[in-house]
Amino acid sequence: MIWRVILFIVIIATLTFGVFLFIANRTDYSQGEPAWGVTFSPVFAEELGLPPHDVFTAMLDDLRVSHVRLPGYWSGIEKTPGEFDFSDLDWYVSEAAARNVKIILVLGQRQPRWPECYFPAWVKNLPAAVRQDRTLKFISEVVRRYQNNGAIVYWQVENEPLLDFFGECPAGDLEFLKREIDLVKSLDERPVMVTESGELSTWMRTAGLVDVLGVSLYRTTYNRYFGYFYYPLTPSFYHNKITLIIPLVQKVICSELQAEPWAPDHINKMTLDQMHDAMTVETIKTNADFARRSGFSEIYLWGVEWWYYMDEKFDDPTYWNAMKEFWKK
Repeated sequence: MIWRVILFIVIIATLTFGVFLFIANRTDYSQGEPAWGVTFSPVFAEELGLPPHDVFTAMLDDLRVSHVRLPGYWSGIEKTPGEFDFSDLDWYVSEAAARNVKIILVLGQRQPRWPECYFPAWVKNLPAAVRQDRTLKFISEVVRRYQNNGAIVYWQVENEPLLDFFGECPAGDLEFLKREIDLVKSLDERPVMVTESGELSTWMRTAGLVDVLGVSLYRTTYNRYFGYFYYPLTPSFYHNKITLIIPLVQKVICSELQAEPWAPDHINKMTLDQMHDAMTVETIKTNADFARRSGFSEIYLWGVEWWYYMDEKFDDPTYWNAMKEFWKK
């Protein structure tokens, strides 16, 4: 008799939880249509065998993207100590500005795309204190270079700088991050932004330091121990965190929304079938709707280089064309 009571309780609890998830996963916290953008990495485009300038131009003129998060890779700008070559970053900024595209410019040593940290070769063996001083000098040079450019709406300081277990980077240093943020605020009045993992962080460590908090949103990840893992989260999970954090910042945005496959190694080593299985157009649309219903006012998709890659390398324009339609809405 007791086991029947226990079984009944388990069934009721399971059904109740299922109903809760069903309702929570369909709750809409959006406040109107968000601003949609992308993160663009010229380094990743090159890794895929693509001409970065061609991808960027197509992104602006064919997709007609209006918001872009743009890395400023230290490794490509200061290859020799004290000698700064901004020619390539200048090109991206000017092309975007000419089309009235709004830019989030990423500053510092940690930038979007693996291996996360992009040190010039001469920096890698410097003592930590010296490396940090050179990082501050680099940030200062970048901000001064573009502080009169009206296309830049936020300065992003580092990229997920406290996410220690991901990337080939020194351990996160909250006190140094504060120094970086204070430096940028002293140089320019535009909002300063920092990013955190949407799933693996409370967001509390950095929210009180900046004007804008950017968070990633990944629904399917991969690790070598468990393979692919699907986060059983709902829009309520992100909305509740936004509600808790918003008294500390002006805005919380989704700075990185999954819209390409999470590859076990590198995307260019996946077969066409593997990529189709790992990320469909419908999944991208579902992820976008999920982020919108979570209540983010700005959402930056992660994968524009891959959409172009599928068209260019596999003669599969499905993703690119779908995203062209997405930006028409």
